[in-house]
Amino acid sequence: MPIKKELKFQKCGVCQTEITNAVAVFAYGDVLHPTCFKCATCDQWLRGGEEYTKTKDVVMCMECMKKQAKDVCAGCKQDLNDRVVVAMNSRWHFNCFVCATCRRPLADVGYFLVNNNPFCSEHYWQLQGHARVTKL
Repeated sequence: MPIKKELKFQKCGVCQTEITNAVAVFAYGDVLHPTCFKCATCDQWLRGGEEYTKTKDVVMCMECMKKQAKDVCAGCKQDLNDRVVVAMNSRWHFNCFVCATCRRPLADVGYFLVNNNPFCSEHYWQLQGHARVTKL
């Protein structure tokens, strides 16, 4: 949470101009003009008590952060709904996590990985011996 304080003759961490006889904002170790403390995405000023986050020197309001971090399917890249499959360090729609050969959903039957592609058992056995395999 930023703290406002009377401050003289310091430079703003954003615009690099002097802060003179004004109220300053202290956030993430920087001193800023209140008008310079704003979301990098929507350009709205961040006011006292408002939640925000900073990543890689970019300050964002929580609303923009949530929009940017939307939960999407690793297969179709669309928003995820209620039924989610977690596999291969990713999140998928039930109908998007499928065998690389026959496209049958794998969430309820298990799968085998061949060269980082998921396969049903039938197609795994067809490939057996032709690639390095990890059963999951």
